[in-house]
Amino acid sequence: MWVGSIYALSKIHAGEGADVGFIDLPIQRERHTGFPVIRASAVKGVLRDECEKNENCKDKVNKLFGPPPRDGKQLEAGALIFSDARILAFPVRGYKVYPFWWVTCPYVLNRYLRDVGKFNEKVDVGERYVGLEKYDEAYIEGIKVRVEKVDGEAAETLKKIFEPILADKIITWDDFKKRLIVVPDNIFALLVRNATEVVARIVIDDDTKTTKNLWYEEFLPMDTILYFTVSYRNGNNKEKFPLGDELATFIGGDITVGSGVVYMKFTSLSGGENNGQRR
Repeated sequence: MWVGSIYALSKIHAGEGADVGFIDLPIQRERHTGFPVIRASAVKGVLRDECEKNENCKDKVNKLFGPPPRDGKQLEAGALIFSDARILAFPVRGYKVYPFWWVTCPYVLNRYLRDVGKFNEKVDVGERYVGLEKYDEAYIEGIKVRVEKVDGEAAETLKKIFEPILADKIITWDDFKKRLIVVPDNIFALLVRNATEVVARIVIDDDTKTTKNLWYEEFLPMDTILYFTVSYRNGNNKEKFPLGDELATFIGGDITVGSGVVYMKFTSLSGGENNGQRR
């Protein structure tokens, strides 16, 4: 098994389709938690496209991802199994100390540990605001909180979760840990529902130069961190990951207006080694 991390280098719109609410084009969300998510089909599609362009991978596209459908029918399943890309750390506005923080919560961290097969490990910090640094006065979306420093087993588990999946050329562990705050589950749920980026979009009439249409579109903010898992159906997960260790790519909509730029890193959880290829 591999865990793939997604770091948003720009805002991301992985859309759910039109909605009747205030936001016309919302992002994809989990039904039971309301947390942002990018569906496995989107992740698989992006990586298939990258595989087709990769000299070391393009001959294996149909084997890994399945052949293209014929007459509307999928002929055969691919060798790789993908999970949804789930939220792991969410950027929120800060003040004084840093311009923004990354927030996560015990539920998200423990779900990650479960998803990667670490069933004997758990993050248990209670309903507090904690981090790997102490801050007597930290502001999260304008609200002042006191962040307690954790150490011991909790600190080690946080390091085990984040350090391997962060790409050093984007953000190092030493820089990341200073801005990481573990907030209570209910606060995290509130933030990921209400602190996303909402952009008003319009169409201008070429003749009259007036607005023909107005809609509101929701985005995951830049610097969001998500993760997904990839494994072989036959259980042979010690092979090298076909796309290498890291790659920059696009995911979601509105790519032509600067959205969807992401950086992915693939970390082996099965003792195998990646081939070290960089893109």
